[in-house]
Amino acid sequence: MPACRTVFPVSRGNGFIKRPSKEDFNRLCNDSLLPVTKVYRAMKVTGWEGRALSASVKDIIAKGDFDLEKKLSECTQRDLQGLEEHIGQEIPYFGRYEDQWPISVFIRRHLRNRGKLAEYRTRLHAVNFFK
Repeated sequence: MPACRTVFPVSRGNGFIKRPSKEDFNRLCNDSLLPVTKVYRAMKVTGWEGRALSASVKDIIAKGDFDLEKKLSECTQRDLQGLEEHIGQEIPYFGRYEDQWPISVFIRRHLRNRGKLAEYRTRLHAVNFFK
């Protein structure tokens, strides 16, 4: 799988960004009514940086072989950890976060909309077919 082509900014400030409290983390992952801008604010990134990171995670999931037929609750911890590790390797920018916590947030937010993610995967495969 090709490396992520988006260039992300170098860390501003004093580097390591702590993981939110368990309650806040769960809200960032699971609250569908919570605006994604709150995720970006917790990550201490601008809107465009957050959108680029989210889109890169979405691309990696869509281009990979992760089973989008499964509901998030049906995914094993091993499956999710493998996906998180792969994304962490593809996007080293997440290393500035304790436990690379934004990866889990983005994965869960994207997999909540796995139908749209599956459609996106189909479009990507169709475009690559005609290249």
